[in-house]
Amino acid sequence: GLVSSWAGIAFGVLDTSMSGHASAADLQAMSLSASIYITVFVGLMGVVHALIPILAQQYGAGRLPEVGRTWGQGVWLALALSVLGGACMLFPDLWLALSGKVEPAVLNGVTWYLRALIVALPATLVFRTIYALGAAVSRPKTVMTINLASIVFKFLFNWIFIFGALGVPALGAAGAGLSTAVVSWLCLGAGLWILRRDP
Repeated sequence: GLVSSWAGIAFGVLDTSMSGHASAADLQAMSLSASIYITVFVGLMGVVHALIPILAQQYGAGRLPEVGRTWGQGVWLALALSVLGGACMLFPDLWLALSGKVEPAVLNGVTWYLRALIVALPATLVFRTIYALGAAVSRPKTVMTINLASIVFKFLFNWIFIFGALGVPALGAAGAGLSTAVVSWLCLGAGLWILRRDP
């Protein structure tokens, strides 16, 4: 759990520091977007984490088929929550109305950053169900390894998308969101692959 939290913090630090080097408007967009995303994501993540004690109780009682069924229901719950969270982030103007006047360049950055995070949200929440399963059956190291690797990939994709490396156009704050989406789906892919392969 601690490493997962560190990975989340590292993502935020990378996005903020690297967007700040792109431009002042990108840094502002990044800061406003992150506050909206964290507000939405932490609430949804808390719902998904309710799986941990349920799965742990079933696992401890030796009801393994029920563990699988409950985890499957958790995946459907995560997908439903991602629709809800995506709807909340689709209209940043409603959130930014609380922040006073926002420059058009900053608003554009916020809009595109959040749109990229809407793409990331299903992968992030479904991956959290894999985290919940790992924690419930006392196998947290697998998810921890994926989280640590994700920081390296996040830095790489931030560099490509924010600054426009390797022939990719420079996207600024929107690039930070896009890199989060790419890394989130890679993490989910790795988690699902391990679920299939790990006895």
